[in-house]
Amino acid sequence: MSFETDLYSRLSNDPEVAALVDTRIYPLVAPPEPTSPFCVCSILSKTNTNSHSGFGDISQYKVQVSCYADTYQTAKDVANAVTSALKTWPGAQGAQAVFRSNEHDLYDKDNNLYHVPVEFLIIYKEI
Repeated sequence: MSFETDLYSRLSNDPEVAALVDTRIYPLVAPPEPTSPFCVCSILSKTNTNSHSGFGDISQYKVQVSCYADTYQTAKDVANAVTSALKTWPGAQGAQAVFRSNEHDLYDKDNNLYHVPVEFLIIYKEI
């Protein structure tokens, strides 16, 4: 499996996240006029580890999960559910460690949606 597949699986199979967004978790961009609430996942960067023998199998991903909703509280609830799902990820699949590094409160005027982007640093063992 790939990191992207594992990330989607982790979020979509989490009961708290699924209760809020169901399977409305999209890579990079949401479809036109999506049902709210929903999440958009973006890989901001990926750094591979190296050793004297070449490329290592551990990568460091910087990921943003943007949580959108019709109300501020629902957007925050989604962000909190995503954070809970990812902080318990290490030890499952290839995740070695997860750190929440940043969170913002925004409003998308064009779509009338509250937007809470949450950034994570994820150490992941490539399989």
